[in-house]
Amino acid sequence: MVGTVSALTLVSPDPNGVALTLNALTDVTELVRNGGGAITVDAAQASPTDLAPGTASAIILGIDGITGPRGPIGPPGPAGDGGIMRWHQAVAAAVWTIVHGLGFYPAVSTTDTAGTQVYGDVRYPDENTVQITFGLAFAGYANLS
Repeated sequence: MVGTVSALTLVSPDPNGVALTLNALTDVTELVRNGGGAITVDAAQASPTDLAPGTASAIILGIDGITGPRGPIGPPGPAGDGGIMRWHQAVAAAVWTIVHGLGFYPAVSTTDTAGTQVYGDVRYPDENTVQITFGLAFAGYANLS
């Protein structure tokens, strides 16, 4: 809908939001010129039956360009181990079963005792256990993260 507006009230859908009354078209021009940015409204949310004759209302979807001050920095989070575990498979085996207790399904990389990367079939019986199957038995290390 296009038309001339002499007074416009924009009300935020948030009960703690902003109610803004613009009494003339020049107020809209001033708002944008003074850094207010663009006002986006949803005309479908207008409530003409609740208004006095000759007035219009719409719900603010957003006001672009207005940025408030940065809030305070939150408290530090709890210390953690980073969710990393290094497993040493001392006895050569073709299947390594590692109960890690990390509480999630970690990424897995494996190496033999010389440090050469070895690829195996990784399965997760549950979020605290990983089972790696190789073509040959060997000893080495598994890094879980």
